Amino acid sequence: MERTFTMKSEMTRALWNPVPNLKEVLLKLYSVLRNQSGGYIAIHIRRGDKITRREMGDIAVGDYWKKLREICASQSCPSNVFLMYDEQASYDTMRELSSVHFQMLDLRLILQQAGETASNYVSEELENTGTSATGARNRDGTFMREHSKELVLSISLLAMSDHLICTFSSNVCRLAAVLRGNHSDHFVHSLDYPKWNPL
Repeated sequence: MERTFTMKSEMTRALWNPVPNLKEVLLKLYSVLRNQSGGYIAIHIRRGDKITRREMGDIAVGDYWKKLREICASQSCPSNVFLMYDEQASYDTMRELSSVHFQMLDLRLILQQAGETASNYVSEELENTGTSATGARNRDGTFMREHSKELVLSISLLAMSDHLICTFSSNVCRLAAVLRGNHSDHFVHSLDYPKWNPL
């Protein structure tokens, strides 16, 4: 599996080349996340149709919180956490659980802190509902095409984090691991491994 992962990673990283203006914004967002704490942790919570279609187990939002605490129990962790999600309730729950220990930030908040207009990168629907483009879909796929900027920024931030907590049953999680070039459980913590792997 390692050889296949490496080949896939090299090809994906070569093709993952955001346009210049997105690269500029991405660097600003990365700087905001690393500000003060010197790094950040990323969490991708995929639920929605993945659960209703039984493509993954019903992993509770609290399990992501437990994994975060487990990681930070054995080492010093940054306080900033980038959270990508497909249900507003997931974001609300994580913010309640972590209010004392961590600062949970979604893409909209990071864009605002970076001095960017969030609506240029996150649609009004996403701003109002908190729904990530990975979970909000329509039948002809136009939603995904229209909101590719949100996906490129979010997946890039997942891949660039110090630690990533997610589920390999999610295409987003697997892509982020491939872009990192590393799926070691020291850095990428999948809550449904080994049932799902990074390939």
